Amino acid sequence: MATTRQDVILPKGVWTDLYAASGIPVGTSVSVYNKGSQPIYMAIAAQAPASMTFGVPVYTGADGFMMIQSNEIGLWACCEYGGTVLVQES
Repeated sequence: MATTRQDVILPKGVWTDLYAASGIPVGTSVSVYNKGSQPIYMAIAAQAPASMTFGVPVYTGADGFMMIQSNEIGLWACCEYGGTVLVQES
């Protein structure tokens, strides 16, 4: 069973390290749920991307989640207007 975690707040236009912000070890398989009203952008990278054009959009509603496999080097999220995500071990 996944551990319940606090939501991660994404500041407006700032890439956020989801592993660090959620307390989940880097490389762990996770599910990310977009709980906000705006699309977020996600990137698998060791460092924050230079712009949002490097991210993959994750929309809201039924399509508002992404599963990340284990052994990834880093996981970043950004929202142009600010947002909220839930990150859980999967």
